[in-house]
Amino acid sequence: MTVFAPLVPPYEVVVADPPWRFSTWSQTNQDIGKGAVAHYSLMILEAIKELPVAELLGQHGFLFLWTTGWAMATGQAHEVARAWGFEPKTEAVWIKRTASGKVRVGTGYIARSMHEPILICTKGKSGRLGFPSMFDGLAREHSRKPDEFYARLAALTPGARRCDLFSGGVERTGFDGWGGKHAGRTARRNVVTQIEASP
Repeated sequence: MTVFAPLVPPYEVVVADPPWRFSTWSQTNQDIGKGAVAHYSLMILEAIKELPVAELLGQHGFLFLWTTGWAMATGQAHEVARAWGFEPKTEAVWIKRTASGKVRVGTGYIARSMHEPILICTKGKSGRLGFPSMFDGLAREHSRKPDEFYARLAALTPGARRCDLFSGGVERTGFDGWGGKHAGRTARRNVVTQIEASP
């Protein structure tokens, strides 16, 4: 367990927010704040699939895979889940809210982004969960996931061991975090280097 140090498996719940790489219609201002690349290093699909996430799980468990509309539409999110040893089952969506309670309208060329999908997957006999298919949450800085999500998931999995991959350096009660986005470019590069160097 070198890639995910200092995490100590096994876990029953894995939350992951991998740095998906995708093509944009325009490169204007992508590197100065408009795009994800300005905030953290991105990974190609194959590199994400090769992450040894299966090593973090016991025989049974859940994966909550944060993804994007295009990754759901193209099936890439499902590819990642299966490569990690999980079977996709359903999805949930985070409705992004502003501090005033309004739905935050984001960018988009075909559909303007107002939500973020989560692919919910299982391994083995994970049992029932009852996570809501849609929930509101405050949208904060780039890519930060809502506190409301973690609170709901923790409440539904009492006593479970949980980890949060690509956590962005945000400490979450009840979740062992790994990997930075806002402050962790080095961690991302190290992962890519280890994968590329592996036989």
